[in-house]
Amino acid sequence: PQSGGWQPGGAPGSSSLRPASSAAQPPPVPTTRPLPRPSPSPPRARPACSPRTPSARLPAMPLSTMKPNDSYLGPLFTRVAFRCRAPVTQVGEVVAVCGELPEFGGWDPTQALRLHTTPDTYPIWQSETVLIGTYVSQVQYKYVVVAADGSLAAGTRWEEIQANRQFAPVGEELSIVDEWGVADPRAGVSHLASPDLAGMDPSGRFEGSNGSLDLPPSLADAARRTRAPMLAEPLDGTERVLMVVHRLPLLLSRDDATGAWSATWDEASMWATSVDGGRHVLGSLGCAAVFLGSPGRHVPREEQAAVTALLETFNCYPVYIDPWELNESYQQYTKSVLWPLLHNELPMTSLSGAAMTPAPTPAPSPALGDGTALAAGGGGSPAQSTHYRRSKEQWGAYQVVNTLFANEVKARLRRRDLVWLHGHHLLLVPERIFREARQHGAPIGLFVHTPFPSSSIFSALPQRKAVLESMLHASIIGFHLYEYARNFMISARRLLGLVEPTRGTQHMSSGMLGLEVNSREVVVSVSHVGVEPAIVHSRANCDEVRGFVERLRADLNIGDRLVIGGVEWLSSMQGAALKLMAFESLLENYEKWRGRVAMVQVTVPVQNRADHSEEVAAECR
Repeated sequence: PQSGGWQPGGAPGSSSLRPASSAAQPPPVPTTRPLPRPSPSPPRARPACSPRTPSARLPAMPLSTMKPNDSYLGPLFTRVAFRCRAPVTQVGEVVAVCGELPEFGGWDPTQALRLHTTPDTYPIWQSETVLIGTYVSQVQYKYVVVAADGSLAAGTRWEEIQANRQFAPVGEELSIVDEWGVADPRAGVSHLASPDLAGMDPSGRFEGSNGSLDLPPSLADAARRTRAPMLAEPLDGTERVLMVVHRLPLLLSRDDATGAWSATWDEASMWATSVDGGRHVLGSLGCAAVFLGSPGRHVPREEQAAVTALLETFNCYPVYIDPWELNESYQQYTKSVLWPLLHNELPMTSLSGAAMTPAPTPAPSPALGDGTALAAGGGGSPAQSTHYRRSKEQWGAYQVVNTLFANEVKARLRRRDLVWLHGHHLLLVPERIFREARQHGAPIGLFVHTPFPSSSIFSALPQRKAVLESMLHASIIGFHLYEYARNFMISARRLLGLVEPTRGTQHMSSGMLGLEVNSREVVVSVSHVGVEPAIVHSRANCDEVRGFVERLRADLNIGDRLVIGGVEWLSSMQGAALKLMAFESLLENYEKWRGRVAMVQVTVPVQNRADHSEEVAAECR
């Protein structure tokens, strides 16, 4: 436009009056013959005839081939991201995208767009998102290996392909997937000329607005893995789901007279019930369900081999935990720290159950700064020192127990297994099995069966970053409600600086939630919990339950009244007192229910919070 837009009357220095004959003549059209442009200059340390320098650039497109502003209605810029599989680097080297645009260094390797990788994602290299103007028809580039410090002392290595790569900025977002040294045989066509991968089917055929096109096998395979890593190949009946739970869904017993062990499925467990339980559902999908977890009771070391052989007949593998470590991890850290915190409750007591009161300010030490007070256990009251030591012990036990579970998973892992972790007891397991799971092509799923607090509450956990980082080693993380998933993602963004993946790439093209962690996507899912009517109906009509109901009516003199039953811990989070108040309000406001309904409430004290349980019990009374 500054030169008149091919209108002589609008050119700088031209007269505003046109010749009379100009109206009858069409405006001059620029030549469509491309103007030759020189090849990019190679590095000064390498001769111009070097076969590893980038091949001669294609002639520049004339202005007439660019998208005119008066008819182009798309976005002004395209967000472009590169992913390249390049197992060709040494220590101290990085892969970069070098091309004709300034964003790619103008064919100068020292100014090229550098890609990044991690020990877990190597040899996959990924770039940050760059903005490319959509008025550009084609962009030429090649991959090059350069020194990490930017120097040319070690030289540069260009990928050896016959022609430059090129792509067209199309749409709002563009994800380009390449493989080092493998050229696209379709000259002049972008590898993925679409804002996302949604149009690609598993065979590697892309359906776009301009028809369909076939991708090279290597690129099609890479795109297929990128789009659905957990469903890259159909199930063939050999896959297993490793259900990792804190306690096996079995009832293990020992005959004191003979010393023989026996086991039966725990019908109270949703995973093991004989009516539409988890093991039946997984079996109907063509996957064998294998359970890993604690046997639920202490097994002497000399009898563990016999118990393991017994449990293997149920497709269950035990994780034997020392009783002290089990108590410190489960009863102390999991129940006293994680459980209240995940339910948005800040701890008002110490981990040992004692009330936390401000300690008196210690007198200043005469040897301040020499470390003698620290070595002698000073720097705080005895209660604070004990609390700090107990906290370290409980966190250490939680780490040990998670490591034991991880070791058992790694010992049982087979190719194409799917690892499914359950509960807040095992939040450190994903990080400990991540490398082995990737080697076996086994996705990791983690389902959190508790709420997840707001980021301000979760920040009160001293080990918040360690827990978050471990959870994010899973391929997919599940929550009951969207609120919990949102709180988790906000905590990951605020505490770890993570971001959501680019919209239109990988799983995000299907509208799923997720986070980008070290060049890979972690999917966050929401799965609501429901009641299985078949299971409830089956249990309610069995002889054992019918007999218990008859005895309960007789013992409590309930008669034919309708019974409302409940079982809760004696904890303020459970709300037993509120339930009793609500039942009292029902009888006060609805006279017709008096004498027709009864309430049976069972409460269980919390083992490591006896004082708190007694307070709740007094409130209920």
